[in-house]
Amino acid sequence: MPKRLDLVGQKFGRLVVLKYVNNDKCGNARWLCRCDCGNELIIVGGNLVGGYTQSCGCYRSDRISKIRRSDLIGQKFGYLIVVKDVGNNKAGRSQWLCQCKCGNEVIILGHRLISGVTKSCGCYRSEMISKRSRKNLIGQKFGKLTVAEFSYVRDEASYWLCKCNCGNECIVVCRSLTSNNTKSCGCLHKEITSKMCKARIGKDNPVYKHGLSDTKAYDNQMNSKRRANIRNQTPLDADFKKIRSIYLFCEILNQQVEDYEVDHIKPISKGGLHHQDNLQILRSDLNRRKSDKITNEYIGITLADIEREDCVDVS
Repeated sequence: MPKRLDLVGQKFGRLVVLKYVNNDKCGNARWLCRCDCGNELIIVGGNLVGGYTQSCGCYRSDRISKIRRSDLIGQKFGYLIVVKDVGNNKAGRSQWLCQCKCGNEVIILGHRLISGVTKSCGCYRSEMISKRSRKNLIGQKFGKLTVAEFSYVRDEASYWLCKCNCGNECIVVCRSLTSNNTKSCGCLHKEITSKMCKARIGKDNPVYKHGLSDTKAYDNQMNSKRRANIRNQTPLDADFKKIRSIYLFCEILNQQVEDYEVDHIKPISKGGLHHQDNLQILRSDLNRRKSDKITNEYIGITLADIEREDCVDVS
C-alpha cells in the first residue's frame, strides 16, 4: 500500500489543510481544510492536489459576481436602468439598485434582471392589467350602470366610475360588471325589496285570509268559535248548574283574592270535554304555565272541593 502524502499546512487556492480526517469508502484520504473566508470543510486529497477544489465555493460566487457587476451598471432591462451595485444578499447573490421609468428606485437581484423576470418596479404589470381591463368598457351599459371612465387598479383588478339611472355615481370592480353581479348603485335592490314587501301585505300575500286580525270583530269571531267548540265538546250528561256553580265560585274568589280562572283539566284543544268533572279553578299564573298541556302538575279547586263543607283555603 503506497504511503499517504502529508498535506497538513499546504495551501491550495484559498484552502489551507488543517489535518487528516479519514479515508472514504474508495480508500481516498479526506482532509479538513479552512477557506480564506473562514469556512471549514472536508475535501478529498485528490481534488486538492489536482486543483479541482480551490475554495469552499466562495471563489466561484465572487468570480461570477465580479463578471456580472462589470456588465450590468448602466444597462437597461425593460423599464429599469441599473444605477449601482449594493453588494450580495445572505445567499451570496448580487443585488443592484435600479431606477424605474416611473421614477421609483428598487433593489433587484442580478439574475432576475438578466433572465428578464423583473422588468419594472411593478408599474409595468399594473399598466398591462389596466390596458387589458379597459378594453371596450367605457360607454358600455350593465343593468342600470353606464361606465363613465377608468378609476384605478388595485390588487390586479381595475375599478371603473359608473353612473346609475337614478343619478348616483359609484366605483365598481371590472369583474362585478362583466359577470352581472352588480347592476346598479344599490337602488335596484331597494326596488326589488320594496316590491316584495308590498306583495306580503294585503290580498297579494299568499297567506292572506281576511286582514281583520287586529280588529274587535275578529276577536269576537274567535271567541264565538271557541264557545262553539265548547258546545260541541259538551256531553249530554253535563250538569250546567254545577258548571255554573264552578264559574260563580271563581267570581267570588276574584272579589276576595284576584287572578283566578276556570280551567279545563284536559284542554279543549286536546279533546277534553266541557264537563263539570273536567273543570277546576286555577290561579292565572299557573294557568298560563299549564297552557294546553295534559298534566297533573297543576291542581286547582274542583267541584268536589266546592261541595265539601270544609272547602280548601283559597287565600
